[in-house]
Amino acid sequence: MTLLLFALVAGPITVPEIHDFVNSGCAEEVLPRAESAAAAAPDDRPIQKAFALVLRSIGELDSAIAVYNRLLASDPADDDTRLGLGLVLSWQGRLADAFALYEEIRPGSEHYFDAVIGKGRVAGWMGRYREALRFFDEADSISPGNRKVLERRAQVTGWSGDHARAISLYRQLLERSPGNPDYLFALGQNHEWSGMPVSARSYYRQALSLAPGRKDVAEALLRVEEAAAWRTSITYSDAADYDGDVQGRYRNYRFRFEPRLGDRFHPVAALSWSGNRRGTLGQNYLFFRAGLSGRPRSWLNLSGQVQGDVFTFAFKAATLNWEVERSWFSWTGDIGRIPYEPAQDIGAFSGSTQLVVRPRSGLRLSGSAGRTHIINDGNDRTSLSVCAGFDFLSRPRLGVSYTLSYDDFRFRSPRYYSPPSLLTNLVGINLTTYWKNTSLSADAAGGANAVGEWLVRANGSLDWRLASRTSLTLEANYAQTMVRGRYLYASLALGVARSF
Repeated sequence: MTLLLFALVAGPITVPEIHDFVNSGCAEEVLPRAESAAAAAPDDRPIQKAFALVLRSIGELDSAIAVYNRLLASDPADDDTRLGLGLVLSWQGRLADAFALYEEIRPGSEHYFDAVIGKGRVAGWMGRYREALRFFDEADSISPGNRKVLERRAQVTGWSGDHARAISLYRQLLERSPGNPDYLFALGQNHEWSGMPVSARSYYRQALSLAPGRKDVAEALLRVEEAAAWRTSITYSDAADYDGDVQGRYRNYRFRFEPRLGDRFHPVAALSWSGNRRGTLGQNYLFFRAGLSGRPRSWLNLSGQVQGDVFTFAFKAATLNWEVERSWFSWTGDIGRIPYEPAQDIGAFSGSTQLVVRPRSGLRLSGSAGRTHIINDGNDRTSLSVCAGFDFLSRPRLGVSYTLSYDDFRFRSPRYYSPPSLLTNLVGINLTTYWKNTSLSADAAGGANAVGEWLVRANGSLDWRLASRTSLTLEANYAQTMVRGRYLYASLALGVARSF
C-alpha cells in the first residue's frame, strides 16, 4: 500500500524503485510506469533491464525475451543480460537454449558464478542430475558455503531421488534460516516422496502456519493427510486363463484395513474370499492376511506378510519384500512361500529380484531373475530377463522398451502351464499421465518367442479420486500367444478405498 501511494505522487520511476515493487509482489502495479520509463530512455540499459524484470515477473516472457535480445544485440559482451535471457528461456522450457547461453559466460566474468549455478539448475530440470551436482561443486569452490549453492544442491538432490541426502541438506539450510517456509515445504516434499507421509504432514503444517496464503503448501498438506490417515479398501477381481487344453477362472473379494501408526512401520490386515476353478477342479478359500510394512531408512522399504485359510485353519503363504531406492538405481526383491495354482491347492517356494539402473535422463536398464520350487510335484521354474527402456517424454511420461526373457520349467506338467526353455523378445510402449483428480498408467507390448508364437500383452490402471478421501481404482491385464493360440490370460480388478 505504501508503494502504491508513493507511485501516485512520485515523478519518473527509478531502477531501485522498480526492484522494490517487484520484490514486494507488485509487478503488475508498476508495469505502466516501468513501460513509460523504458520508452522514454531506450538506450538506458539499467532501465531496460528493470523493465524486462517486470515483464518476466508478470509472466510476459515473450516480451521480456524481446527486450533482452535487443540489449544483447547492442552489446554482445553484456553477461548480465545473458543471465536474464537464460533464466526466461528456461522458464519457457527452452532448456538447451538457456544452457547454451550460460555456457557463453566464461571464467573471469563477474557473472560466471551465477552462470555456473544456472547451468546446474537447467541440467537438473533436464534430468541430468549428476552433471548438475558437478556444477554445484564448481560453484561451491568459487564461493564456499554459499547458501544459494546449498539450496540448489538440495533441490536437485531431491529431484534425483536421493531423498535422504536432500533431507539432510534442507535441515542444514533450516539451521541457517530457522522458520523458513520454503525449506520446511521442501522437507515435507522429500519426506512425502520417501513414503513418509506422517513426517511430511508435520513439515507442511509448519510451513503453512508461517505462510498461510500458499496454495501449493495447502494442497500438499491435504494430499499427505489422506496418505497418513487410516485406510480401508474393498476390491473385486476376476481372472481367466487358457493353456490350450484347460480353462481356469479365479475370483476374489477382499477387504483390507491399514492403520497408519507412523512412518517407520505400520500393520496391514486383509480378509478375502477366493473362488478358483480349473477344468473340473476347484478350491474355495477364506484367506486372512496380516502384515507389517514400513521404512527403517528413507531409502529402504520393507514389508512382510503371512496368510492362512480360515476354512481349513491351514497356513498358505508367507513373504518378505524389499525395495531399495537411490538416485540412479533401484533394487527390489521378494522371497517366501506363495499359492502357485490355487484351484488345485498347489504351493511353491519363490524368490525373485530386479535391479533397475538409470545411467542418464530417460534411460532405464534393468535385469531380473527368479526361481520357483513347486512343492507338490518338485518341479522348478527359472525366469530371467533384461530390459532397456527410454522415456522420450517426461510429462506425460511416454517411453519405449525392449525386453528379452527366458522362462524354463525342469519338466512339463499337465497340472499348470509349464513351457520349457522359452525365449521371448518383446517391444513395448508405456504411458503414465495425471490430470486433476485422475492418474492413468498403461503399457502394451508385442513380440515373438523361440517356438514361433506371436505374443501380445497389455496392462492398464486408472486411479480416480471420487471425493475427499475416497478413490476408485480400475486395473486390467491381457496376454495371449497368437498363431497357435496356446495361452490366454485376462484379468479385471475394481477397488474402492477410503481414508479416515
